[in-house]
Amino acid sequence: MNSGTNPFEDRKTVFAVFLCLVVVMWYSEAFLKDPRPLLQQEPQTTGQQQVPQTPGTTQQQVVSQPQQQVVLNQIQPIAPGTTNTTAPSLSDLTGSGVLKIKSPKYEAELSLLGGRLLHYRLVEHKKELGGEELLDLISTDGKLGYPLGLSWSGISDNDITYTVSGATTGVTRQGDLFTLQKGKELRLILEGSHPQDPRTITKTFVFRPDSNMLGVEARLSEATQDGSKLALSWTTTMTTEELNSSYNPPQVQWLSASNDLERLPLLDLESADDKPDSTKWISIGDKYFAATLTRQEETELSKANYQQNGESYVISLNGDQQIGNFEIYIGPKKYGTLEKLKHELHRTVDLGFFSFLSLPLLTLIHFFYDIMGNYGLAIILLTLLIKTVFLPLNVISFRSMKAMQQLQPEIKALRERVKDPTQLNQEMMALYKKRGVNPMGGCLPMIPVFFGLYTALLNSVDLRHAPFALWITDLSAPENLQMFGIGVPVMLLLMGASMMLQQLLTPSAMDPQQKKIMLMMPVVFTVMFIIFPFPSGLVLYWLVNNTISIVQQAYLRSDKGVHPLRPTVLASVGILGFGWFLTQI
Repeated sequence: MNSGTNPFEDRKTVFAVFLCLVVVMWYSEAFLKDPRPLLQQEPQTTGQQQVPQTPGTTQQQVVSQPQQQVVLNQIQPIAPGTTNTTAPSLSDLTGSGVLKIKSPKYEAELSLLGGRLLHYRLVEHKKELGGEELLDLISTDGKLGYPLGLSWSGISDNDITYTVSGATTGVTRQGDLFTLQKGKELRLILEGSHPQDPRTITKTFVFRPDSNMLGVEARLSEATQDGSKLALSWTTTMTTEELNSSYNPPQVQWLSASNDLERLPLLDLESADDKPDSTKWISIGDKYFAATLTRQEETELSKANYQQNGESYVISLNGDQQIGNFEIYIGPKKYGTLEKLKHELHRTVDLGFFSFLSLPLLTLIHFFYDIMGNYGLAIILLTLLIKTVFLPLNVISFRSMKAMQQLQPEIKALRERVKDPTQLNQEMMALYKKRGVNPMGGCLPMIPVFFGLYTALLNSVDLRHAPFALWITDLSAPENLQMFGIGVPVMLLLMGASMMLQQLLTPSAMDPQQKKIMLMMPVVFTVMFIIFPFPSGLVLYWLVNNTISIVQQAYLRSDKGVHPLRPTVLASVGILGFGWFLTQI
Protein backbone atom coordinates (compact mmCIF):
# COMPACT_ATOMS: atom_id res chain seq x y z
CA MET A 1 0.00 0.00 0.00
CA ASN A 2 1.27 3.49 -0.81
CA SER A 3 2.44 5.43 2.17
CA GLY A 4 0.12 8.27 1.33
CA THR A 5 -3.08 6.27 1.09
CA ASN A 6 -5.95 7.64 3.16
CA PRO A 7 -7.14 4.90 5.58
CA PHE A 8 -10.72 6.03 5.00
CA GLU A 9 -10.49 5.95 1.24
CA ASP A 10 -12.31 2.71 0.70
CA ARG A 11 -15.26 1.41 2.72
CA LYS A 12 -14.50 -2.21 1.93
CA THR A 13 -10.91 -1.84 3.07
CA VAL A 14 -11.97 -0.39 6.41
CA PHE A 15 -14.63 -3.05 6.92
CA ALA A 16 -12.24 -5.84 5.95
CA VAL A 17 -9.55 -4.59 8.33
CA PHE A 18 -12.12 -4.22 11.12
CA LEU A 19 -13.46 -7.71 10.53
CA CYS A 20 -9.95 -9.17 10.37
CA LEU A 21 -9.15 -7.59 13.74
CA VAL A 22 -12.30 -9.09 15.21
CA VAL A 23 -11.39 -12.52 13.84
CA VAL A 24 -7.84 -12.25 15.18
CA MET A 25 -9.14 -11.29 18.63
CA TRP A 26 -11.65 -14.15 18.51
CA TYR A 27 -8.92 -16.60 17.49
CA SER A 28 -6.66 -15.38 20.29
CA GLU A 29 -9.40 -15.73 22.89
CA ALA A 30 -10.55 -19.12 21.66
CA PHE A 31 -7.27 -20.89 20.92
CA LEU A 32 -4.31 -19.17 22.55
CA LYS A 33 -5.32 -19.53 26.19
CA ASP A 34 -3.20 -21.51 28.63
CA PRO A 35 -5.18 -24.77 29.00
CA ARG A 36 -3.96 -25.49 32.55
CA PRO A 37 -6.72 -24.53 35.00
CA LEU A 38 -5.91 -23.65 38.59
CA LEU A 39 -7.92 -24.18 41.77
CA GLN A 40 -9.30 -20.89 43.00
CA GLN A 41 -9.95 -20.58 46.71
CA GLU A 42 -12.23 -18.09 48.37
CA PRO A 43 -12.83 -18.17 52.12
CA GLN A 44 -16.41 -17.91 53.28
CA THR A 45 -17.57 -14.88 55.23
CA THR A 46 -19.94 -14.64 58.10
CA GLY A 47 -22.95 -12.54 58.76
CA GLN A 48 -26.30 -12.65 60.52
CA GLN A 49 -29.67 -12.57 58.82
CA GLN A 50 -33.15 -13.03 60.19
CA VAL A 51 -34.38 -16.60 59.82
CA PRO A 52 -37.69 -16.71 57.90
CA GLN A 53 -40.41 -19.16 58.81
CA THR A 54 -40.90 -22.15 56.53
CA PRO A 55 -44.36 -21.94 54.95
CA GLY A 56 -46.77 -24.64 56.01
CA THR A 57 -47.53 -27.49 53.63
CA THR A 58 -50.04 -30.29 53.61
CA GLN A 59 -47.91 -33.39 54.00
CA GLN A 60 -48.13 -37.13 54.32
CA GLN A 61 -45.63 -39.75 55.46
CA VAL A 62 -44.29 -41.56 52.39
CA VAL A 63 -41.16 -43.53 53.25
CA SER A 64 -38.82 -44.28 56.13
CA GLN A 65 -35.47 -46.06 55.98
CA PRO A 66 -32.86 -46.96 58.63
CA GLN A 67 -29.44 -45.33 58.54
CA GLN A 68 -26.92 -47.26 56.46
CA GLN A 69 -23.19 -47.67 57.00
CA VAL A 70 -21.35 -46.83 53.77
CA VAL A 71 -17.65 -47.34 53.08
CA LEU A 72 -16.31 -44.24 51.34
CA ASN A 73 -13.03 -43.12 49.81
CA GLN A 74 -11.44 -40.03 51.34
CA ILE A 75 -10.65 -36.98 49.23
CA GLN A 76 -8.75 -33.84 50.16
CA PRO A 77 -10.61 -30.61 50.93
CA ILE A 78 -10.73 -28.25 47.98
CA ALA A 79 -11.17 -24.90 49.66
CA PRO A 80 -11.24 -23.30 53.10
CA GLY A 81 -14.66 -23.58 54.67
CA THR A 82 -15.51 -26.77 52.81
CA THR A 83 -15.42 -30.22 54.33
CA ASN A 84 -13.06 -33.15 54.52
CA THR A 85 -15.91 -35.61 54.36
CA THR A 86 -16.23 -38.18 51.65
CA ALA A 87 -17.80 -38.29 48.21
CA PRO A 88 -20.02 -41.37 47.86
CA SER A 89 -19.76 -43.43 44.70
CA LEU A 90 -22.66 -43.70 42.31
CA SER A 91 -23.35 -47.25 43.48
CA ASP A 92 -23.51 -46.01 47.10
CA LEU A 93 -25.93 -43.28 46.08
CA THR A 94 -28.23 -45.53 44.10
CA GLY A 95 -28.07 -48.27 46.73
CA SER A 96 -29.40 -45.99 49.45
CA GLY A 97 -32.72 -45.49 47.70
CA VAL A 98 -33.66 -43.19 44.83
CA LEU A 99 -36.78 -41.05 44.38
CA LYS A 100 -37.87 -40.29 40.82
CA ILE A 101 -39.75 -37.17 39.78
CA LYS A 102 -41.34 -36.87 36.35
CA SER A 103 -42.80 -33.68 34.94
CA PRO A 104 -43.68 -32.32 31.47
CA LYS A 105 -40.31 -30.48 31.39
CA TYR A 106 -37.83 -32.81 33.10
CA GLU A 107 -37.17 -36.21 34.66
CA ALA A 108 -35.19 -36.08 37.91
CA GLU A 109 -33.68 -38.69 40.23
CA LEU A 110 -32.86 -37.88 43.86
CA SER A 111 -30.69 -40.09 46.08
CA LEU A 112 -31.57 -40.42 49.77
CA LEU A 113 -27.86 -40.66 50.59
CA GLY A 114 -26.76 -37.03 50.73
CA GLY A 115 -29.98 -35.81 49.12
CA ARG A 116 -28.08 -35.52 45.85
CA LEU A 117 -29.48 -35.01 42.37
CA LEU A 118 -28.30 -37.96 40.25
CA HIS A 119 -30.10 -37.12 37.00
CA TYR A 120 -31.94 -34.14 35.56
CA ARG A 121 -33.03 -34.91 32.02
CA LEU A 122 -34.69 -32.27 29.84
CA VAL A 123 -37.77 -33.63 28.07
CA GLU A 124 -37.54 -31.09 25.23
CA HIS A 125 -33.85 -31.61 24.45
CA LYS A 126 -32.02 -34.68 23.18
CA LYS A 127 -28.42 -35.54 24.03
CA GLU A 128 -27.45 -36.22 20.43
CA LEU A 129 -28.91 -35.05 17.14
CA GLY A 130 -31.33 -37.70 15.89
CA GLY A 131 -31.05 -39.74 19.10
CA GLU A 132 -33.74 -40.66 21.58
CA GLU A 133 -31.74 -40.24 24.79
CA LEU A 134 -32.70 -37.07 26.69
CA LEU A 135 -30.06 -34.48 27.55
CA ASP A 136 -28.96 -34.96 31.17
CA LEU A 137 -27.64 -31.80 32.83
CA ILE A 138 -26.03 -33.83 35.62
CA SER A 139 -22.51 -34.59 34.44
CA THR A 140 -19.95 -35.45 37.11
CA ASP A 141 -17.24 -38.03 37.63
CA GLY A 142 -18.04 -38.12 41.36
CA LYS A 143 -14.65 -36.79 42.52
CA LEU A 144 -16.31 -33.79 44.11
CA GLY A 145 -19.64 -35.47 44.69
CA TYR A 146 -23.01 -34.90 43.03
CA PRO A 147 -25.06 -31.70 42.82
CA LEU A 148 -27.07 -30.08 45.63
CA GLY A 149 -24.81 -30.97 48.52
CA LEU A 150 -25.07 -29.04 51.80
CA SER A 151 -22.16 -28.10 54.05
CA TRP A 152 -21.72 -26.22 57.34
CA SER A 153 -19.05 -26.02 60.06
CA GLY A 154 -16.72 -28.25 58.05
CA ILE A 155 -19.43 -30.91 57.73
CA SER A 156 -21.10 -32.14 54.53
CA ASP A 157 -24.32 -34.09 54.15
CA ASN A 158 -22.35 -36.61 52.04
CA ASP A 159 -22.63 -38.99 55.00
CA ILE A 160 -26.31 -38.46 55.77
CA THR A 161 -28.83 -41.03 54.63
CA TYR A 162 -32.05 -39.05 54.68
CA THR A 163 -35.55 -40.33 55.32
CA VAL A 164 -38.55 -38.72 53.71
CA SER A 165 -40.69 -37.24 56.47
CA GLY A 166 -43.35 -35.75 54.24
CA ALA A 167 -44.52 -34.89 50.77
CA THR A 168 -47.23 -32.76 49.21
CA THR A 169 -50.52 -34.59 48.94
CA GLY A 170 -52.36 -34.80 45.64
CA VAL A 171 -49.27 -35.69 43.59
CA THR A 172 -49.54 -38.95 41.66
CA ARG A 173 -47.22 -41.55 43.16
CA GLN A 174 -46.31 -45.10 42.20
CA GLY A 175 -43.72 -46.52 44.57
CA ASP A 176 -40.76 -44.13 44.45
CA LEU A 177 -42.01 -42.38 41.30
CA PHE A 178 -43.78 -39.02 41.65
CA THR A 179 -45.55 -37.72 38.54
CA LEU A 180 -46.22 -33.99 38.52
CA GLN A 181 -49.31 -32.53 36.89
CA LYS A 182 -49.69 -28.99 35.61
CA GLY A 183 -50.10 -26.44 38.37
CA LYS A 184 -49.26 -28.86 41.22
CA GLU A 185 -45.76 -28.63 42.73
CA LEU A 186 -44.17 -31.35 44.83
CA ARG A 187 -42.48 -30.63 48.19
CA LEU A 188 -40.32 -33.51 49.39
CA ILE A 189 -39.11 -33.11 52.97
CA LEU A 190 -35.98 -35.05 53.90
CA GLU A 191 -34.62 -35.36 57.44
CA GLY A 192 -31.39 -36.77 58.83
CA SER A 193 -28.41 -36.13 61.07
CA HIS A 194 -24.67 -36.39 60.70
CA PRO A 195 -22.71 -38.89 62.83
CA GLN A 196 -20.52 -36.00 64.03
CA ASP A 197 -23.33 -33.48 64.56
CA PRO A 198 -26.35 -34.13 66.82
CA ARG A 199 -28.44 -31.47 65.09
CA THR A 200 -31.21 -32.51 62.74
CA ILE A 201 -30.91 -31.27 59.16
CA THR A 202 -34.09 -30.81 57.16
CA LYS A 203 -33.72 -30.60 53.39
CA THR A 204 -36.87 -29.77 51.45
CA PHE A 205 -36.99 -30.01 47.67
CA VAL A 206 -39.63 -28.11 45.70
CA PHE A 207 -40.23 -29.57 42.23
CA ARG A 208 -42.41 -27.49 39.91
CA PRO A 209 -44.11 -29.15 36.92
CA ASP A 210 -43.95 -26.18 34.55
CA SER A 211 -40.57 -24.70 35.43
CA ASN A 212 -36.91 -25.71 35.57
CA MET A 213 -36.57 -23.64 38.75
CA LEU A 214 -36.01 -26.05 41.65
CA GLY A 215 -36.35 -25.00 45.28
CA VAL A 216 -34.08 -26.29 48.07
CA GLU A 217 -34.92 -25.24 51.63
CA ALA A 218 -32.33 -26.35 54.21
CA ARG A 219 -32.65 -25.96 57.99
CA LEU A 220 -30.59 -26.97 61.00
CA SER A 221 -32.40 -27.67 64.27
CA GLU A 222 -29.94 -25.25 65.90
CA ALA A 223 -27.86 -22.49 64.42
CA THR A 224 -24.11 -23.00 64.00
CA GLN A 225 -21.99 -21.58 66.82
CA ASP A 226 -18.80 -20.98 64.84
CA GLY A 227 -20.33 -18.40 62.49
CA SER A 228 -20.31 -20.72 59.48
CA LYS A 229 -23.30 -20.78 57.18
CA LEU A 230 -25.26 -23.40 55.34
CA ALA A 231 -23.91 -23.59 51.80
CA LEU A 232 -25.47 -25.27 48.76
CA SER A 233 -23.23 -26.50 45.95
CA TRP A 234 -23.53 -27.63 42.35
CA THR A 235 -20.96 -30.03 40.93
CA THR A 236 -20.14 -30.71 37.30
CA THR A 237 -17.39 -32.31 35.24
CA MET A 238 -16.29 -31.01 31.85
CA THR A 239 -14.50 -33.05 29.23
CA THR A 240 -11.31 -31.76 27.62
CA GLU A 241 -13.23 -31.29 24.39
CA GLU A 242 -15.87 -29.17 26.14
CA LEU A 243 -13.28 -27.05 27.93
CA ASN A 244 -11.46 -26.32 24.66
CA SER A 245 -14.58 -25.68 22.58
CA SER A 246 -13.91 -22.75 20.25
CA TYR A 247 -17.42 -21.30 20.08
CA ASN A 248 -19.14 -22.83 23.12
CA PRO A 249 -16.65 -22.60 26.01
CA PRO A 250 -18.05 -23.35 29.50
CA GLN A 251 -17.86 -20.56 32.02
CA VAL A 252 -18.75 -19.40 35.51
CA GLN A 253 -20.90 -16.28 35.83
CA TRP A 254 -22.12 -14.29 38.81
CA LEU A 255 -24.19 -11.15 39.37
CA SER A 256 -22.59 -8.92 41.98
CA ALA A 257 -24.22 -6.75 44.62
CA SER A 258 -23.54 -3.73 42.40
CA ASN A 259 -25.49 -5.46 39.61
CA ASP A 260 -22.36 -6.04 37.55
CA LEU A 261 -22.18 -9.28 35.58
CA GLU A 262 -18.89 -11.15 35.75
CA ARG A 263 -17.99 -13.95 33.31
CA LEU A 264 -15.05 -16.28 33.64
CA PRO A 265 -14.27 -19.10 31.18
CA LEU A 266 -13.25 -22.21 33.08
CA LEU A 267 -9.91 -22.28 31.29
CA ASP A 268 -9.20 -18.78 32.64
CA LEU A 269 -9.38 -19.70 36.32
CA GLU A 270 -5.59 -19.63 36.58
CA SER A 271 -5.29 -15.96 35.64
CA ALA A 272 -8.53 -14.78 37.24
CA ASP A 273 -8.36 -11.84 39.65
CA ASP A 274 -12.09 -11.28 40.11
CA LYS A 275 -13.81 -13.63 42.55
CA PRO A 276 -17.41 -13.79 43.75
CA ASP A 277 -18.24 -11.83 46.89
CA SER A 278 -21.73 -10.58 47.66
CA THR A 279 -23.76 -11.96 44.80
CA LYS A 280 -27.34 -12.36 43.67
CA TRP A 281 -26.54 -15.62 41.90
CA ILE A 282 -23.73 -17.76 40.55
CA SER A 283 -23.99 -19.94 37.45
CA ILE A 284 -21.97 -22.56 35.58
CA GLY A 285 -22.58 -23.90 32.08
CA ASP A 286 -22.12 -23.12 28.40
CA LYS A 287 -23.98 -20.80 26.05
CA TYR A 288 -26.95 -23.16 25.75
CA PHE A 289 -27.49 -24.71 29.22
CA ALA A 290 -26.57 -23.79 32.78
CA ALA A 291 -27.18 -24.42 36.46
CA THR A 292 -27.68 -21.20 38.43
CA LEU A 293 -27.76 -20.97 42.24
CA THR A 294 -29.64 -18.13 43.89
CA ARG A 295 -31.62 -17.31 47.04
CA GLN A 296 -35.41 -17.53 47.12
CA GLU A 297 -35.77 -13.92 48.20
CA GLU A 298 -34.90 -11.72 45.27
CA THR A 299 -33.34 -8.97 47.41
CA GLU A 300 -31.01 -11.29 49.35
CA LEU A 301 -27.28 -11.29 48.65
CA SER A 302 -24.94 -14.12 49.52
CA LYS A 303 -21.35 -15.23 49.46
CA ALA A 304 -20.56 -17.39 46.42
CA ASN A 305 -17.56 -19.50 45.54
CA TYR A 306 -16.11 -21.62 42.75
CA GLN A 307 -13.65 -24.48 43.12
CA GLN A 308 -11.87 -26.92 40.87
CA ASN A 309 -10.31 -30.38 40.95
CA GLY A 310 -8.93 -31.40 37.57
CA GLU A 311 -11.87 -31.24 35.16
CA SER A 312 -14.42 -31.21 37.99
CA TYR A 313 -15.90 -27.91 39.15
CA VAL A 314 -18.07 -26.81 42.07
CA ILE A 315 -19.98 -23.58 42.53
CA SER A 316 -21.56 -22.81 45.88
CA LEU A 317 -23.79 -20.23 47.51
CA ASN A 318 -24.18 -19.43 51.22
CA GLY A 319 -27.39 -19.25 53.19
CA ASP A 320 -27.59 -18.25 56.86
CA GLN A 321 -26.30 -19.89 60.04
CA GLN A 322 -29.44 -22.00 60.50
CA ILE A 323 -31.41 -21.83 57.29
CA GLY A 324 -30.77 -21.55 53.59
CA ASN A 325 -33.63 -20.98 51.18
CA PHE A 326 -32.23 -21.52 47.70
CA GLU A 327 -33.52 -21.72 44.16
CA ILE A 328 -31.66 -23.42 41.33
CA TYR A 329 -32.44 -22.95 37.67
CA ILE A 330 -31.37 -26.06 35.74
CA GLY A 331 -32.14 -25.81 32.07
CA PRO A 332 -31.79 -24.09 28.71
CA LYS A 333 -30.73 -20.46 28.52
CA LYS A 334 -33.78 -19.15 26.70
CA TYR A 335 -33.87 -15.40 27.10
CA GLY A 336 -37.66 -15.11 27.01
CA THR A 337 -38.10 -17.84 29.62
CA LEU A 338 -35.43 -16.49 31.95
CA GLU A 339 -36.71 -12.93 31.66
CA LYS A 340 -40.01 -14.02 33.22
CA LEU A 341 -38.21 -15.38 36.29
CA LYS A 342 -36.89 -13.23 39.13
CA HIS A 343 -33.23 -12.64 40.02
CA GLU A 344 -32.40 -11.24 36.52
CA LEU A 345 -31.46 -14.73 35.33
CA HIS A 346 -31.85 -13.61 31.70
CA ARG A 347 -28.45 -11.98 32.08
CA THR A 348 -26.84 -15.43 31.93
CA VAL A 349 -27.48 -15.22 28.17
CA ASP A 350 -24.45 -13.51 26.65
CA LEU A 351 -25.63 -11.27 23.82
CA GLY A 352 -22.50 -9.16 23.77
CA PHE A 353 -21.94 -5.44 23.42
CA PHE A 354 -24.75 -5.05 20.90
CA SER A 355 -27.38 -6.76 23.07
CA PHE A 356 -29.71 -3.79 22.56
CA LEU A 357 -29.90 -4.95 18.92
CA SER A 358 -29.56 -8.68 19.54
CA LEU A 359 -32.69 -8.83 21.70
CA PRO A 360 -35.17 -7.44 19.16
CA LEU A 361 -33.51 -9.48 16.39
CA LEU A 362 -33.80 -12.63 18.50
CA THR A 363 -37.44 -11.81 19.14
CA LEU A 364 -38.03 -11.44 15.40
CA ILE A 365 -36.36 -14.81 14.73
CA HIS A 366 -38.76 -16.49 17.16
CA PHE A 367 -41.70 -14.60 15.64
CA PHE A 368 -40.78 -15.69 12.12
CA TYR A 369 -40.24 -19.25 13.34
CA ASP A 370 -43.80 -19.29 14.67
CA ILE A 371 -44.94 -18.34 11.17
CA MET A 372 -42.58 -20.48 9.08
CA GLY A 373 -42.04 -23.45 11.41
CA ASN A 374 -38.36 -23.60 10.41
CA TYR A 375 -35.49 -21.63 11.97
CA GLY A 376 -33.57 -21.66 8.69
CA LEU A 377 -36.46 -19.94 6.93
CA ALA A 378 -36.76 -17.57 9.90
CA ILE A 379 -33.09 -16.57 9.47
CA ILE A 380 -33.59 -16.04 5.72
CA LEU A 381 -36.70 -13.92 6.26
CA LEU A 382 -35.03 -11.78 8.94
CA THR A 383 -31.93 -11.26 6.79
CA LEU A 384 -34.01 -10.15 3.81
CA LEU A 385 -36.04 -7.82 6.01
CA ILE A 386 -32.88 -6.18 7.37
CA LYS A 387 -31.44 -5.73 3.88
CA THR A 388 -34.67 -4.13 2.71
CA VAL A 389 -34.89 -1.77 5.70
CA PHE A 390 -31.26 -0.69 5.29
CA LEU A 391 -31.47 -0.36 1.50
CA PRO A 392 -31.34 3.48 1.62
CA LEU A 393 -28.03 3.28 3.49
CA ASN A 394 -26.71 0.78 0.97
CA VAL A 395 -27.65 3.18 -1.85
CA ILE A 396 -25.80 6.01 -0.10
CA SER A 397 -22.77 3.82 0.42
CA PHE A 398 -22.73 2.63 -3.19
CA ARG A 399 -23.06 6.14 -4.58
CA SER A 400 -20.33 7.38 -2.25
CA MET A 401 -18.00 4.64 -3.47
CA LYS A 402 -18.83 5.46 -7.08
CA ALA A 403 -18.14 9.14 -6.49
CA MET A 404 -14.80 8.31 -4.92
CA GLN A 405 -13.98 6.22 -7.97
CA GLN A 406 -14.67 9.23 -10.18
CA LEU A 407 -12.31 11.33 -8.05
CA GLN A 408 -9.37 9.03 -8.75
CA PRO A 409 -7.67 11.34 -11.31
CA GLU A 410 -7.66 14.22 -8.80
CA ILE A 411 -6.57 11.92 -5.97
CA LYS A 412 -3.73 10.60 -8.11
CA ALA A 413 -2.62 14.17 -8.85
CA LEU A 414 -2.67 14.96 -5.13
CA ARG A 415 -0.47 11.95 -4.37
CA GLU A 416 2.06 13.04 -6.97
CA ARG A 417 2.12 16.60 -5.67
CA VAL A 418 1.97 16.04 -1.89
CA LYS A 419 4.52 13.66 -0.32
CA ASP A 420 3.80 14.23 3.37
CA PRO A 421 1.20 11.61 4.46
CA THR A 422 -0.45 13.87 7.07
CA GLN A 423 -0.84 16.77 4.64
CA LEU A 424 -2.04 14.36 1.94
CA ASN A 425 -4.78 13.00 4.18
CA GLN A 426 -5.90 16.52 5.09
CA GLU A 427 -6.10 17.62 1.47
CA MET A 428 -7.91 14.45 0.45
CA MET A 429 -10.51 14.92 3.20
CA ALA A 430 -10.92 18.54 2.06
CA LEU A 431 -11.49 17.29 -1.49
CA TYR A 432 -14.09 14.78 -0.27
CA LYS A 433 -15.88 17.53 1.64
CA LYS A 434 -15.80 19.88 -1.34
CA ARG A 435 -17.32 17.26 -3.64
CA GLY A 436 -19.83 16.07 -1.02
CA VAL A 437 -18.31 12.59 -0.74
CA ASN A 438 -18.42 10.64 2.53
CA PRO A 439 -15.86 7.78 2.51
CA MET A 440 -17.86 5.92 5.16
CA GLY A 441 -21.30 6.87 3.91
CA GLY A 442 -23.93 4.30 4.86
CA CYS A 443 -21.41 1.79 6.15
CA LEU A 444 -21.13 2.34 9.89
CA PRO A 445 -24.80 1.70 10.86
CA MET A 446 -24.62 -1.78 9.33
CA ILE A 447 -21.75 -2.95 11.54
CA PRO A 448 -23.72 -2.99 14.84
CA VAL A 449 -26.61 -4.76 13.11
CA PHE A 450 -24.24 -7.37 11.70
CA PHE A 451 -22.72 -8.16 15.09
CA GLY A 452 -26.07 -7.90 16.86
CA LEU A 453 -27.53 -10.59 14.63
CA TYR A 454 -24.28 -12.54 14.84
CA THR A 455 -24.46 -12.80 18.65
CA ALA A 456 -28.21 -13.50 18.55
CA LEU A 457 -27.69 -16.48 16.23
CA LEU A 458 -24.55 -17.68 17.98
CA ASN A 459 -26.16 -17.84 21.44
CA SER A 460 -29.69 -19.00 20.65
CA VAL A 461 -30.36 -22.41 22.21
CA ASP A 462 -33.32 -22.74 19.84
CA LEU A 463 -30.90 -23.33 16.96
CA ARG A 464 -29.42 -26.36 18.73
CA HIS A 465 -30.46 -29.45 16.74
CA ALA A 466 -32.79 -27.24 14.67
CA PRO A 467 -32.87 -28.47 11.04
CA PHE A 468 -33.06 -26.33 7.92
CA ALA A 469 -33.10 -28.48 4.78
CA LEU A 470 -31.34 -31.34 3.00
CA TRP A 471 -28.06 -32.16 4.78
CA ILE A 472 -28.28 -29.13 7.12
CA THR A 473 -29.83 -30.83 10.15
CA ASP A 474 -28.38 -28.66 12.94
CA LEU A 475 -28.15 -24.89 12.55
CA SER A 476 -25.92 -24.63 15.62
CA ALA A 477 -23.26 -26.94 14.10
CA PRO A 478 -21.04 -26.67 11.00
CA GLU A 479 -22.59 -28.08 7.83
CA ASN A 480 -20.95 -30.80 5.76
CA LEU A 481 -22.37 -32.69 2.82
CA GLN A 482 -20.86 -36.16 2.75
CA MET A 483 -19.52 -36.91 -0.73
CA PHE A 484 -17.47 -40.09 -1.23
CA GLY A 485 -16.70 -40.12 2.49
CA ILE A 486 -15.55 -36.50 2.54
CA GLY A 487 -17.45 -33.72 4.27
CA VAL A 488 -17.89 -30.80 1.87
CA PRO A 489 -19.09 -27.45 3.34
CA VAL A 490 -21.24 -26.58 0.31
CA MET A 491 -22.98 -23.58 1.82
CA LEU A 492 -19.68 -22.18 3.07
CA LEU A 493 -18.13 -22.48 -0.40
CA LEU A 494 -21.15 -20.71 -1.89
CA MET A 495 -20.70 -17.99 0.72
CA GLY A 496 -17.07 -17.55 -0.35
CA ALA A 497 -18.09 -17.36 -4.01
CA SER A 498 -20.73 -14.77 -3.20
CA MET A 499 -18.17 -12.69 -1.30
CA MET A 500 -15.91 -12.77 -4.36
CA LEU A 501 -18.71 -11.70 -6.70
CA GLN A 502 -19.80 -8.95 -4.33
CA GLN A 503 -16.24 -7.68 -4.19
CA LEU A 504 -16.08 -7.51 -8.00
CA LEU A 505 -19.35 -5.54 -8.16
CA THR A 506 -18.33 -3.00 -5.54
CA PRO A 507 -16.93 0.27 -6.94
CA SER A 508 -13.37 0.75 -5.76
CA ALA A 509 -11.04 3.70 -5.51
CA MET A 510 -8.07 1.44 -4.79
CA ASP A 511 -5.00 1.00 -6.94
CA PRO A 512 -4.50 -2.33 -8.80
CA GLN A 513 -2.28 -3.81 -6.07
CA GLN A 514 -4.87 -3.07 -3.39
CA LYS A 515 -7.61 -4.57 -5.55
CA LYS A 516 -5.67 -7.83 -5.81
CA ILE A 517 -5.29 -7.93 -2.03
CA MET A 518 -9.00 -7.32 -1.51
CA LEU A 519 -9.92 -10.03 -4.00
CA MET A 520 -7.94 -12.46 -1.89
CA MET A 521 -10.02 -11.70 1.21
CA PRO A 522 -12.96 -13.95 0.25
CA VAL A 523 -10.52 -16.81 -0.25
CA VAL A 524 -8.85 -16.12 3.10
CA PHE A 525 -12.18 -15.97 4.95
CA THR A 526 -13.47 -19.11 3.30
CA VAL A 527 -10.36 -21.11 4.17
CA MET A 528 -10.39 -19.74 7.70
CA PHE A 529 -14.03 -20.72 8.24
CA ILE A 530 -13.30 -24.20 6.91
CA ILE A 531 -10.45 -24.62 9.39
CA PHE A 532 -12.39 -23.04 12.26
CA PRO A 533 -16.01 -23.83 11.29
CA PHE A 534 -18.90 -21.51 12.02
CA PRO A 535 -22.40 -22.78 12.87
CA SER A 536 -24.43 -23.31 9.72
CA GLY A 537 -27.06 -20.81 10.90
CA LEU A 538 -24.47 -18.04 10.73
CA VAL A 539 -23.23 -19.20 7.34
CA LEU A 540 -26.81 -19.23 6.05
CA TYR A 541 -27.30 -15.65 7.23
CA TRP A 542 -24.06 -14.53 5.57
CA LEU A 543 -24.87 -16.30 2.29
CA VAL A 544 -28.35 -14.79 2.06
CA ASN A 545 -26.99 -11.36 3.01
CA ASN A 546 -24.38 -11.55 0.24
CA THR A 547 -26.88 -12.82 -2.33
CA ILE A 548 -29.37 -10.00 -1.85
CA SER A 549 -26.49 -7.48 -1.73
CA ILE A 550 -25.32 -8.71 -5.13
CA VAL A 551 -28.80 -8.14 -6.56
CA GLN A 552 -28.89 -4.60 -5.15
CA GLN A 553 -25.41 -3.75 -6.42
CA ALA A 554 -26.12 -5.16 -9.87
CA TYR A 555 -29.08 -2.83 -10.32
CA LEU A 556 -27.21 0.13 -8.85
CA ARG A 557 -24.43 -0.42 -11.40
CA SER A 558 -26.83 -0.65 -14.33
CA ASP A 559 -27.72 2.32 -16.49
CA LYS A 560 -31.43 1.46 -16.52
CA GLY A 561 -32.20 3.90 -13.74
CA VAL A 562 -34.16 1.26 -11.86
CA HIS A 563 -34.40 1.84 -8.12
CA PRO A 564 -33.12 -1.26 -6.32
CA LEU A 565 -36.20 -1.53 -4.03
CA ARG A 566 -38.27 -3.36 -6.62
CA PRO A 567 -35.60 -5.93 -7.54
CA THR A 568 -34.81 -6.30 -3.82
CA VAL A 569 -38.41 -7.25 -3.05
CA LEU A 570 -38.65 -9.58 -6.06
CA ALA A 571 -35.31 -11.23 -5.27
CA SER A 572 -36.31 -11.60 -1.61
CA VAL A 573 -39.48 -13.41 -2.60
CA GLY A 574 -37.45 -15.67 -4.88
CA ILE A 575 -34.81 -16.45 -2.23
CA LEU A 576 -37.39 -17.18 0.45
CA GLY A 577 -39.38 -19.30 -1.98
CA PHE A 578 -36.29 -21.26 -2.94
CA GLY A 579 -35.46 -21.80 0.72
CA TRP A 580 -38.99 -23.09 1.36
CA PHE A 581 -38.69 -25.41 -1.64
CA LEU A 582 -35.48 -26.90 -0.18
CA THR A 583 -37.27 -27.65 3.08
CA GLN A 584 -39.86 -29.70 1.19
CA ILE A 585 -37.36 -31.98 -0.53
